[in-house]
Amino acid sequence: MPVLHGLDSRQKQQAFLRDFWQQQALLLPAALRDFDDPLDANDLAGLATMEDACSRIVYGPDFTVEHGPFTDDRLLGLPDSHSTLLVQAVEDFVPELLELRDAFSFIPAWRFEDIMVSFATPGGSVGPHYDHYDVFLIQGVGCRRWKIGQQCDQKTAVRQVDGQQLINQFSQQQEYTLSQGDILYLPPGLAHWGIADEASLTYSVGFRAPSYREFIGEWAYQAEQQLSEWQRFQCSPGTYQAHSGGGVKSIISEQDIARISHELSQLCSDHQLLADTLGLLQTELPEQRQPPAVNFRPDWQWFEENQALISGLRRSTSARLCYACVGGLHTVYCNGEKRQLPGVDPDWVDILCESKFVQNSQLREHCENPAERQCHSNRELLRLVIANGAWEIEEHEL
Repeated sequence: MPVLHGLDSRQKQQAFLRDFWQQQALLLPAALRDFDDPLDANDLAGLATMEDACSRIVYGPDFTVEHGPFTDDRLLGLPDSHSTLLVQAVEDFVPELLELRDAFSFIPAWRFEDIMVSFATPGGSVGPHYDHYDVFLIQGVGCRRWKIGQQCDQKTAVRQVDGQQLINQFSQQQEYTLSQGDILYLPPGLAHWGIADEASLTYSVGFRAPSYREFIGEWAYQAEQQLSEWQRFQCSPGTYQAHSGGGVKSIISEQDIARISHELSQLCSDHQLLADTLGLLQTELPEQRQPPAVNFRPDWQWFEENQALISGLRRSTSARLCYACVGGLHTVYCNGEKRQLPGVDPDWVDILCESKFVQNSQLREHCENPAERQCHSNRELLRLVIANGAWEIEEHEL
C-alpha cells in the first residue's frame, strides 16, 4: 500500500478529517514519492476503444464533448493541444490502481466511487466546474495547474455543455501546479479548473455520498416493502367531534397531521431500515459496471469435493461490499443486494468485505469448523458474494 507523505500517521489523518475533509482544499506536495504511472496515454486510449469502458473527450475553447467508445482513427486524430481524454473506473481494467484507493484507507471503503484517469495535451481542460463528491487528484507524468474558485451551491449559475455543468462566473481564490506524485484534495461543491501545462496524466480518486433526494427515494421504496395494505391511517380515539348544523367539515385537523407524523417518525427511527437504504444505495453498481451473470452458485459440498483444485477466492475489482450491525444482527450489502445473516462470524464478514484474496485455508476455517448455526450463515454469505459476482473462485495453476 502506498504511503501518503503528509498523511502518514493516524494523528495527521485525524487532523485532515477534522480540518479539511468536506471543508477546504489541501495540497499534499510529493505525497507519493517515486510515483510511477501504472499506465500511459496509449494504454488509456486503448481502454477508450472498449464498449464496456465509460470514456469521453473534451476539446477546444468551448469544451466540446464526445462520448466513447472511440475508434483508433478518432483518437489518433485528436489535436496536439487543448484536448483531454477521460476514462471512468479504470481500476476495473487496471487492478494495480486499487493501490491508490488503499492509500486512503482511513476513509470508510463504502464511500469509494471509482478512479478516473485523464490524459490532457498542453492547454487541455474540461472547464470550470464543481463535483458533488470528495476527490483526491493524484498527478502522474507531466504538470497540471489547478485554479481553485468559490464554494458553490444550488444558486451557482451554470451552463450545460453535453452533460457537463460549467460555472458561468468562476472566481479564482488559489492556484496550484501539480507535478508527478503531488496530490490535491477537493471537497464537494468547490469550484476548480484544471489546465495542462504539458502532456499529463491525472488520477482522480473519488468518494461518493448519496444526495438526500436519492436517499429518500430509496428509503421510501424500502419502507414500502415493509408495509402491508392493511396498515392505513387511523385517527386517535376521540379525534373527530360531532358538530351542529349542516354541511361537511373539509379541514384536515392538526390531530390528523400529528397522527401521520407519529407513524412516519417510527419509520424514520428504524435504524435497520436506514442502514438498508444506505447500504443498498452505496453498493449498487452502474449499468456499465455490472458483472457478468453468474450461473454457477456452488454449495459447500462442491467446495469440499473440489478443495484440491481451489487456491482461494479473488475479489472482483468492481465489487461493492459493506455491512451494518444493528441490534447485533449483521446485514451484508453486495452489489445492490442485501442479506441478513443471524449468527454470522463478524471476522468472516470483515474478510469478505475488506480483503482482496481469501486463502483456501480461510475458507475451511470459517465455513467448515464453526458451530452449525454460524457455519450455515458463513456459507450463505459465501454463496451470496459469488452469486453476485463480487468474488470469483480461483483454481490452482496446472
